[in-house]
Parts: sequence; structure tokens; C-alpha cells
Amino acid sequence: MFRKAMLVVLAVVFMATNVFAMDFNAGDGRKGKRLWKRYHTKCADGTKLSAKAGAATRTQAQWKDAFQNPAKLPCGGQWEGIKTTEDMQDAFRYLYDHAADSDQPETCG
Repeated sequence: MFRKAMLVVLAVVFMATNVFAMDFNAGDGRKGKRLWKRYHTKCADGTKLSAKAGAATRTQAQWKDAFQNPAKLPCGGQWEGIKTTEDMQDAFRYLYDHAADSDQPETCG
């Protein structure tokens, strides 16, 4: 049990350091959309997310805050398949660019 708890803590610390190292001006929104659509629906622990977890469910400020504080992200930022800082930057760029208060909010999946 201790070993499992320690692995969870290490995973959260790893994600936090990767997210804090993110360049919020970088990222490929097209790639981010594909990553988000493919991986956000399934958390790393195998649980499912709500279908309502789209870009327009939050404002740009809320998405930026969530990526700065991974615990605020769906699944705590632990999506199956999204593992690198570059993938996180791409996902952020898509979500930020299509947030509820953006110039081009996401209107449908």
C-alpha cells in the first residue's frame, strides 16, 4: 500500500514539475485537439470523464489556472497517453484557444 501511495505522489510531482515548466505561448492547437479528444475521455486510472469536459466549459483564465495547478485538471492531469510537456502544451493551446471567452469558442466536439 505504501509503495502504491508513493508512486501516486511521485506521478503528481512529475506532472506538476512538467506543467510548471510549460511555455504557455507554445503548443500546436491542432495536435492538442487530437490529443484531447483521444485521451481526455479516459483517465490514467481507467475511469471515464464526462462528455462535457470540452474546451468551452472553462474560460481562458480557468484553463491557464488549471494547467498551472494540475489537481484542478480533469483526472488531475493524468490522462492516458499524454505524457510529455509538449503534449501538455499542445492540449493547453487547444483548450485555451477554444475556451468559452476566446475569439473562437468550441461549439461542438
